[in-house]
Amino acid sequence: PCSFPCLNGGQCVHPESCDCSLYQATGTRCQTVPNPGFEREMACRSWGQYNYETFDGLYYHFPGRCTYTLLRDCEDTSQASILIQVHNDPDCRSSPYSCTRSVSLFLPWEGEIRLHRSKVTFKGQR
Repeated sequence: PCSFPCLNGGQCVHPESCDCSLYQATGTRCQTVPNPGFEREMACRSWGQYNYETFDGLYYHFPGRCTYTLLRDCEDTSQASILIQVHNDPDCRSSPYSCTRSVSLFLPWEGEIRLHRSKVTFKGQR
């Protein structure tokens, strides 16, 4: 058995190695999966506590407990720009699908819109 779980359909082939060929995954735990097909939506997204898809179609399983930037305008950073962040639960220790998360959308000159559970706040107000 592997000393860590193989992800994305990977099969343990050695205590420190996974066979990731089922979905052409990469990484020591098969944590990155490419999505080169036409069904790719040119979107970035996150679901569960640990799953991310990037604009270029890569899927990542990343068990982080911090705040991560999904989207940021790469133009002149001295100007206000759009920013989208995912806030993972820093205390999540159980099933990743039972952990709470929130998403913040920062709009130029408007402030933060935060989605947490079924609540929406704007500049800290409901």
